[in-house]
Amino acid sequence: IDEEGLRSAVFSIKGSRSPGVDDISVGFLQRNFESLKCVLLYMINGFIQQRALPDVLKTAIVRPVLKGGKPTVIGNYRPISILPVVGHLLEKHLVSMMTSFLDRYPIVPETQYGFVPGRGTQLLLDDVADYLNSAFDDNMFSCALFLDVSKAFDTVNHSVLLRKLFKAGFRGPFFYMLSNLLSGRSQRVRVGHELSAVRYLKVGVPQGSVLSPLLFNIYVSDLPSVIESCTCYQYADDTLLISRHINFASALDILQVNANKAMDWYSMNLLKVNVDKTKLMCFRNPLKHGFVDKPFFLHGILCDPCTCVPVKWVETTKYMGIFFDHDMSWNNQLAYICRVLRKVACLLYNIRIFVPLHVRKILVYALAYSVLRYGITVFAHSSGQWHAKVNTLLKSVLKSVAYNSIFTDSTNIFSDLEMPNFSSLLRQTVIFRYFWTNRFKILHDPSRTLRKTTRFKRPRCFTRYGMRTRDYYVPDIFNDLHEGVFSFDSKTKVKKWLRSFMVDSV
Repeated sequence: IDEEGLRSAVFSIKGSRSPGVDDISVGFLQRNFESLKCVLLYMINGFIQQRALPDVLKTAIVRPVLKGGKPTVIGNYRPISILPVVGHLLEKHLVSMMTSFLDRYPIVPETQYGFVPGRGTQLLLDDVADYLNSAFDDNMFSCALFLDVSKAFDTVNHSVLLRKLFKAGFRGPFFYMLSNLLSGRSQRVRVGHELSAVRYLKVGVPQGSVLSPLLFNIYVSDLPSVIESCTCYQYADDTLLISRHINFASALDILQVNANKAMDWYSMNLLKVNVDKTKLMCFRNPLKHGFVDKPFFLHGILCDPCTCVPVKWVETTKYMGIFFDHDMSWNNQLAYICRVLRKVACLLYNIRIFVPLHVRKILVYALAYSVLRYGITVFAHSSGQWHAKVNTLLKSVLKSVAYNSIFTDSTNIFSDLEMPNFSSLLRQTVIFRYFWTNRFKILHDPSRTLRKTTRFKRPRCFTRYGMRTRDYYVPDIFNDLHEGVFSFDSKTKVKKWLRSFMVDSV
């Protein structure tokens, strides 16, 4: 690692980060970087040359943080691991090297959306929703299995992980460095000013380490290779399997075969699936009833005699923070959003006298629009009744925002406050997300001259579900824009235009 790489690593960490077992804080290193840079470079490069990190720098301080519920219940606490900052700097350097290698060689499959640059939960939700909506448009059943792995990061087997790292191409001195980082791990729990005894960790990727997500992605990278005739979606340890067929029994049989293969893979890789938290759904047209009475089992291919408990069928489940309904109506998700908006409306009503206008607007974006924006391209294609409910609640929120200002008696409060309603927020999100990419925007080149034509092609859809896919609604929204918009050459211009477009379209 050179001086610039070290500087970038040190100043990319929050200065408020708590010190580890070495009591060296990030803020101290940042304030005294010029004086300490030679020492840090000597230490870190020495660790790399020796292909070993001292065990004391692999000891984590674990702080239990209450997630919610009763403080007397241990299960209500989330363990937060804090590693020594010097070891953290070394790991950041190793991550940059591994990432550049993985960018050149496609080891992590395209089915993995977690901790992969350019991907994430929003893209995952869009891909899943498109896949399900296209099945609805083709009058097919979609059987989905939402697999839950118990303590996946904490139960990774080091021998299996090292074998996969070697197979992926991480060999020689780099392999021995990774092997050393996994061995000799320990932790101590801190509650108040008290520290527990040292406990050594023999399994699991290092909690609190920037290496852990990357190592886990490599660990589960070969899972999709055992799946056939099913579509697999992964977000770190969350795995979703979906089978589609015109016949329900056939779709379920396909899913059962692939679930058996997945369970064998989990068994071989020493990971345990939590059957109680695993969900099974049949996505289908709401006019189709009585198709969820067939038992489904989570077991390997050679489970005989079978004494497994069948997985429970559900009509709705929460996936990546969004409630999915079996009929893709989004009723549960929008009911949740309405509950949040009511709470925000109550809060702003109570504080409207004490808080200035610009702070109230910030609160609305932070508490209301943040919840409404996440996943909006998935659930915004709902009934007009839900749109009316959400807009009514947004109006009640904005009335408190406009209290005792020139907008108090506004007849169009969305336009006056320059804040979007439900539909405008959807259009704004789609335009900004796909403005700089040609994906889903195929130029329309008619074979003959027409009196009126559109800029981008729209596929033919048989039902409203087909119109909910990005293949349809992205070109549909862009076709409504005037030609001058497509000449914008910077994000600043697009954002500025979007604000005016948002107001005009309310």
